[in-house]
Amino acid sequence: MAKLQTKSDNINPFGGLFSIFKTFDKSGVRNVIDRTLGPRGTLLAFSHGDIFASLLGCYLTGGDCIEDVMDIKPFWDGHGIRIASSDTIERALRKLSENNTSHSSGSGKAYKFNVASKMNSLMLRCLKATGQLTPGDCIDLDFDHQFIPAGKKDAEYSYKNAFGYFPGVASV
Repeated sequence: MAKLQTKSDNINPFGGLFSIFKTFDKSGVRNVIDRTLGPRGTLLAFSHGDIFASLLGCYLTGGDCIEDVMDIKPFWDGHGIRIASSDTIERALRKLSENNTSHSSGSGKAYKFNVASKMNSLMLRCLKATGQLTPGDCIDLDFDHQFIPAGKKDAEYSYKNAFGYFPGVASV
């Protein structure tokens, strides 16, 4: 016969994130994020590392959008894990955004792209810190634009006969 044991009320559905956050900090990724992106300001409560850890926690618990972070925030309050609100995350990410660069072809068609140099630098430094990228390694880069249909006011009409966006997607 199986024995049942009553556990404390402190158990929550996101308890597995403790080990993930511990690994996130132990790997040095949080420090790399904070060093690469710099401080957010002197009076701001959350660092860039806290912002990205909040996003990580949100998406690892099944969140589909930034606002879903508010579903996990109550479980972490008081447990030593700093989860930023969705508004704070959105403000921080907006400040990291960069303007698009536009290039016109010979036919007069304008092409917009965004280099996102701060985020690219961060990505490379995080890969190096976690041992996924070492000097002298050969890597394959696959880059393509994917059409995402959208009914937003800044969406553009495309050759796919629909309004949407064409973000560049790269994988290594």
